[in-house]
Amino acid sequence: MDLGGFTAAEADRMRRAFGRRDGQRLVAQYRERFIVGAGARGVSEKVAEVIFGKFNPHYMFPEGHAVAFAFTAYQMAWLRRYHPLEFFVALFNEQPMGFWDLDTLKQDARRLGLRVAHPDVNRSELLFTAEGDDTLRLGLTFVRGVDSRLGETLLRARECGSFADLSDLLARSGLPREALENLVRAGAVDALPDFTDRRSVLWQVGAGRVSGVRRGQLALPLPAADVPKVVAGQGWAERMLDEYAMLGLCPDGHVMELLRPQLGPEVLTSDTAQGCRDGDVVRVAGRVVRRQRPLAAAVFLTLEDEFGLIPLAVWPAQWERLKGVLRCSMVVVEGQVSRRDDTLNVAVQKAWPLDLIRGQTSPKKSPLRPQNRTSHAISAKSRPTSHLFREMA
Repeated sequence: MDLGGFTAAEADRMRRAFGRRDGQRLVAQYRERFIVGAGARGVSEKVAEVIFGKFNPHYMFPEGHAVAFAFTAYQMAWLRRYHPLEFFVALFNEQPMGFWDLDTLKQDARRLGLRVAHPDVNRSELLFTAEGDDTLRLGLTFVRGVDSRLGETLLRARECGSFADLSDLLARSGLPREALENLVRAGAVDALPDFTDRRSVLWQVGAGRVSGVRRGQLALPLPAADVPKVVAGQGWAERMLDEYAMLGLCPDGHVMELLRPQLGPEVLTSDTAQGCRDGDVVRVAGRVVRRQRPLAAAVFLTLEDEFGLIPLAVWPAQWERLKGVLRCSMVVVEGQVSRRDDTLNVAVQKAWPLDLIRGQTSPKKSPLRPQNRTSHAISAKSRPTSHLFREMA
């Protein structure tokens, strides 16, 4: 319009002509019209030809998209390599972005030597922040049930000084009981001086210490209630599952660490599988972090364990037979290694759901549960769903 003198309607008709399979004659007419219009505005025919040549009728959008994507990918790769702490702080604070979830991004940060720290009622801001040279501190609003309004309430209460202990937190925070309990389960009070364990703190929060202060009423500072011995104590598994439920990630661990001791040496880790040769039959396990079904016939899945990612390919016949299992949150699969261009895929042949029991995994019961002795598939109706991932959902 600016260079060739087209009206808006004429420019739009030319755009549509580019999209027609038999539009060559129309495009030639628009080209002639464009060059004449450009000449009338002082642009030489040679320059006008070059500019019109940019209007690629078949590849303009893919080319533009590829250039933009390549430029963005290069920038992100450079930042990840040379400024990983700042890169991951920014990336976490822009979630959700769609492709990888927080736990997968956290694992990538840990592999680069970074530490992801729990939220802290005395140190966290609303969003992720950087601490020192290698630590990402989780923000308050990443805790389930703590939105920006409640986070601001806590920050305002902290302006007059850090919380001295649990009683001080309960008296000054102004948060509802549910938000306080979620902060406890997320590990946000672990650094308080009088902290013992999270179950004990949850009991104290629920023992009437936070019944609420009415408007205009001063808080009465009371010591935290004593905790019955039967309540005290919390296992690593219970703590990890609480963190997944409250944060969507476990800052200093991975759910596969709970299950690895039960799986046996025949179930390889992602880093061990990388050393397998083309054609080897392997068994791997993990959390399903991605399912994709592009125009290709196969369905592609990505498993994540405590060491990395494992790409899977499931061909149509296997997908129809195993899709009930492969729709579970965590699975064990057996398949054949395929190596192409230095990349590894596992072509899935068998699959089992991987059970996760809240609080512990039973050493007496294998987490591999085939439907029967002759079939490794399991129906959608009978597949188990772990408590963890029900809660995360």
